[in-house]
Amino acid sequence: MLDEEAQLLGIEDCKVIDFNNFVEDDFGKQPLVITVVATHYEGDPCDNTRTFFKYLKKAIKDKASKPFSGMVFTVFGLGDTSYEQYNEMGRVFDENFEKLGGSRVHEMSVGNAETFSTEDDFNKWKEDLWTKIFEHYAKSESGD
Repeated sequence: MLDEEAQLLGIEDCKVIDFNNFVEDDFGKQPLVITVVATHYEGDPCDNTRTFFKYLKKAIKDKASKPFSGMVFTVFGLGDTSYEQYNEMGRVFDENFEKLGGSRVHEMSVGNAETFSTEDDFNKWKEDLWTKIFEHYAKSESGD
């Protein structure tokens, strides 16, 4: 859905990358990353994000490393408030992308499966997503 919207808005070279297929050396070089990530049970990464989560933890341990410098990002987390660690992966990704040098372009938001509001939560988060992204790049080009 987001990739189709990006293409309609003229954003070229947009692709969806399943975390099963992420390439460690390439990920931090992406200029814009829109991440939608789920939390499994009590704060665990889902199977498809397990390898990326390990990479993220390893990168955070190297305090001097900023592999996401130059990356602009935003995160939408998927979870269920019936679990104590609600949306833990979304929170961890959001915080650590910034610690690793990324610049948050749009505030993180979350979808709640327990209240069956995930789609509404996502659509609300997405309302001004593209506006924020275009504003960011307009400021970058003007030197502000």
